[in-house]
Amino acid sequence: MMNDAKKLVYVLCILVAVAGQLGAQTSAPSDLPPATKVEAIERCVRLSPSEQRLFEMSLGQRDNLHMPVVLMFMSRLRVAPSLDSADWNQLDAPAAANLLSRPERYAGELMRITAHVLRVVEFAPNKRFVPSAYWPASNGPLWRYDCQTSDGAPITVFSHLAPIKVLGEPSSRDEDGDGAYVNRPPVEFAGVFYKVHDGTTGDKTPCSFPVVLALQMREAPGAAKTAAADKSSQTIMIVIIALAGGFLIFRRQISLKKREDAQAAEESYRRTRLAAFDRPVTQEADADAEVDPDLRTAAEDFRRRKEGVDEVDGSN
Repeated sequence: MMNDAKKLVYVLCILVAVAGQLGAQTSAPSDLPPATKVEAIERCVRLSPSEQRLFEMSLGQRDNLHMPVVLMFMSRLRVAPSLDSADWNQLDAPAAANLLSRPERYAGELMRITAHVLRVVEFAPNKRFVPSAYWPASNGPLWRYDCQTSDGAPITVFSHLAPIKVLGEPSSRDEDGDGAYVNRPPVEFAGVFYKVHDGTTGDKTPCSFPVVLALQMREAPGAAKTAAADKSSQTIMIVIIALAGGFLIFRRQISLKKREDAQAAEESYRRTRLAAFDRPVTQEADADAEVDPDLRTAAEDFRRRKEGVDEVDGSN
C-alpha cells in the first residue's frame, strides 16, 4: 500500500512539473526570439512600470519637453537593431495632422515620417542637457532636427545620428554652429512618436510640434530619382536656352553681315558716282555725248552736201 502511495506522489510531481513547463511556455511568449526587426525594436523600447509612469506624466505637460524622458527613450533606440529597406514598410506612417489631433493614439509607438530638414541643433552633454544614467556624457551629443512636412506642418525630431551622414554639410551656420539646410531632398525618419510639444517658432510665434525620437534616417525613397529628374530637366533646359541663344546670335551675325555688305555696296556706288561727277569734261565732249548718233550722222551728211553745193557755186 505504501509503495502505491509513493508511486502516486511521484506521478503527481511529474504531472505538476509538466503542467508548470507548459504554463511557462504559454504565459511567457516574450522569451521567444522576435520574429522581425520591428518586433525587436518594440521590445527594446519597452518601458518598466516606473518609466511608463514617468512617460505618461510627461504627456500631460505639453509645454515641457521633459528631456529626461527623451534620454530614456534615446538610450534604448541607440542600441536598437537597424532596419532594412523592407522593414521600413512595416512601420505606420501617420500624417503630422493625425499626430497633432490624436497624440495619445501614437504615443510610444514606432512610426516613420518624411519631412524636409530646415535646421539642425547639436545637443551636447553639459551644454544643452544634463547627462544622466540613461545618457552619460560618453554617449556624445544628440541632434535636434527642425523639419517641415510636405503640407507645411512643423515637426521636431531628436536623434543620436549626425546629420552629415544623410544631409551633408549645411548651407550655412549661425554663431552657435547650428546648421541651416536649404533645398535639400526630403528625409525619412524611423523612430518612436513621443508627444506634442507646445513651443514657439524661430520668430517666437506659438506653435505645436509633434516630437519624434528617431533611431534611423535615410533619404526619402524617390528623392534621388526626383533630384536626378530635376537635374536632367535643368540640363535639358540649359541646352535649349543655349541653342536658342546660339541661333539668335547666328541670325544677328547674318543680319549684321548683310547690313555691312549693303552699306559697302552703297558706299562703293556713291564713290563711283562722285568720281564721275568730279571728272573734268569739255563742253564739246559733253555736247557730243548728248547728241543722238543718227542725228549726228544726218547732220554730217547735210553739211557735206551743203559744202559741195557751195563749191559748185563758187566755180561758176
